[in-house]
Amino acid sequence: MAIEKVYINDRFNGYSDDGGTGSGGGSGGGGMEARIARLESDVNHIDKSISEIKDGLKEIRAEIRDHRKDTAGHFKWLFGTIIVGVAGVLWRMYAG
Repeated sequence: MAIEKVYINDRFNGYSDDGGTGSGGGSGGGGMEARIARLESDVNHIDKSISEIKDGLKEIRAEIRDHRKDTAGHFKWLFGTIIVGVAGVLWRMYAG
């Protein structure tokens, strides 16, 4: 079973598999290996950047989670204080 090369765009029809030297008369130009190496380098850099962003997001999520826990605790104390204060004022109004 032979593997057939399929090209999406017509501009690659003249490409020949000449080892990347570009001397096959194709419209791809010379230095194919150098361009592919550059693309691979760029993709590696992008992968590293994405993983750094993911790590940063994990840290931010953890900080937000901790902040929510702290805020919930503060809210409970504040709400309890308000209830006790209002109850005290109402008690003084009716009792006194």
